[in-house]
Amino acid sequence: DSAPADGGVPTHRLPAATRLPLLGQQMMVEVFALHAMVRAEVMDALCSRILSRGDAVHHWVALLQELVVQQPTLLLDHAPKLKQLLEYVLHLPPAVASPMLRSLLPLQRQRPELKDALVLLLRKAMFHREEELRLTAVHGFLLLLHGTADADRAADGALQFQLELLGFIRRSFSQQASIRSVLYGGLVAAFEQQPPLRDLVAELLASQLRTYLASDPADAPPDELDGAEAEAPLDLRACLHATTSAAGDDVVVMLEPLPDLIRAVTRCAHASDGTAAPSGAMRTLGGMVGQMVAGFCRCSLRSLGLSDKVELSQASAHSAMTLATAGMLERVLEALIEWTVLCPAHVSAGGATQEGEEAAAVTSPGPSQLTASSKLLPESARVLYKLLVDVQARLKEGRPATKAKGRKAVSIPKFGAYGLSLAACEAVLGSIASDQAVQSSGRASHFVRHVLRACEAQARRIAADAAAAIRAGQLQLSEAHLRDLRSVASIGKLLLALVPRAEAQTGKEAPSGRLGNNPLTGEKEVATPKASGSKAAGGKSGGGGKSGGGKAAAAKSGDRTAMASRLQLVLDAAGACVSALTGSPSLLPLGMMLMPTATPAAASPAAGGSQAPTSVDVLALAEGHLLRELLPLAERLPHADP
Repeated sequence: DSAPADGGVPTHRLPAATRLPLLGQQMMVEVFALHAMVRAEVMDALCSRILSRGDAVHHWVALLQELVVQQPTLLLDHAPKLKQLLEYVLHLPPAVASPMLRSLLPLQRQRPELKDALVLLLRKAMFHREEELRLTAVHGFLLLLHGTADADRAADGALQFQLELLGFIRRSFSQQASIRSVLYGGLVAAFEQQPPLRDLVAELLASQLRTYLASDPADAPPDELDGAEAEAPLDLRACLHATTSAAGDDVVVMLEPLPDLIRAVTRCAHASDGTAAPSGAMRTLGGMVGQMVAGFCRCSLRSLGLSDKVELSQASAHSAMTLATAGMLERVLEALIEWTVLCPAHVSAGGATQEGEEAAAVTSPGPSQLTASSKLLPESARVLYKLLVDVQARLKEGRPATKAKGRKAVSIPKFGAYGLSLAACEAVLGSIASDQAVQSSGRASHFVRHVLRACEAQARRIAADAAAAIRAGQLQLSEAHLRDLRSVASIGKLLLALVPRAEAQTGKEAPSGRLGNNPLTGEKEVATPKASGSKAAGGKSGGGGKSGGGKAAAAKSGDRTAMASRLQLVLDAAGACVSALTGSPSLLPLGMMLMPTATPAAASPAAGGSQAPTSVDVLALAEGHLLRELLPLAERLPHADP
């Protein structure tokens, strides 16, 4: 019970259903280390349990990882069994195969024959007809690429091996959309962790993104920028394909996850900010995305083919294709808004000239400069967000799936709720918190509400992922999850700082909100009316117009997020952040959130060897902040659980 887990936290903090498998893993590792006569039986049981794909398969993969970490030399004595495990990996679902490959990865550095066998198996899987096997192959190549991050490139031919892996990865761009989504995330991780590969990764992303540009930015004449409206800068229909399923039904499938590709470019550009001399490939990427932003800023619903006269439904193949294109456009606009928030230097460059891009990239403005120049949002982000709201309104007006002429409704892709990333949310909230003069009203107010809802959604996703990992016995959090937890902690701290400002809001953003209920007191209140000069009731902005009817419908349908006050949204997002941070057995992330900003230990530990603060140290320093800020706030909630 007292064995430490996850940063020195005793396992008695874990549920009993998680502690029992951990006890079994510890016993198996000790038996494997002490008794040579049972090692073969342990390996046989390990292989058979993993191959059975039972409910406890994650625990057996965790046992394999513990053996690799604690007893690598003894495990290498069973190399034939390890090769057999590699052959099994092709028959496992990707959710099991990826952790298993990750656990075996350290052994291939000591036994080159294991690496050769793994590469051969992954090459075969890359061309298999089953999509799951191809997805496993992409996961495997990305893991091998990440495993070369610390290798001596000149000594052991790591550079040649990296180029070979990138060649296999390049072929994955012809795979299905679900595989490419995983691929883009893996390339971003390689870009962040391995600076020598940044030019190659940027060239891969640029070649893929150039495929969907409506016109090459270098070929666009200057006089095109003078038009009031422009065509879409991206060929969105090339990302979709209307076909017929095996059952004879019309379907629209996604060929390219373009929003994921744009987000990958954004993350790479954001990671390269601050470098003295951006590479030519990064300047090319910045120019391409800048061309997209500038193009969509000159677009309207009519120029995008989404006017009121266009039918958006699943009744026919043509209208379903239009509906799917509108859904793709919604996600693309969200990704471009994230670009304008996270990469303001590239936005200011606009992709006009190479010299301008280079100068803007070198002098990247910080958060204070961004706030002072744009008052919360860059102008391009405001225009894009207005277009996004218009597209979302058209999608809501679209007809539901209906049958037409005895045929089934045409199936369209499910794009999922992308929302803004944690980094973008943190940048926007940081701009608000760092400058008291920033006034979020009008369109900016709607965008802040959008950001708060995105914070809540992202935090709940992280909490769900952490809970699933703990149930599977995966107590050692990945680097990506730890990075997300650090972002959630920073966002949670910003949200707590914004509570007083949310309480001071007036009008429809007052604490009582449109529902007339203060979330901190639980009492009915009358919202403070707006100052004189606001539009009268009726018309487009009043209760008699479209907007008023939509608000009334939202109130009747119980859409709480649409009717909630700014304070309610801040509290919901902060509660989700606390849930995500307390989901880890270690309380270190929660302490990072509650730590006073001026405390040096609140920062992440430096790479120079300084010892990271333990959860006990952080909580001890954060205790005063906890008593001053979070507990009094919780006590004010009317439905707080004592």
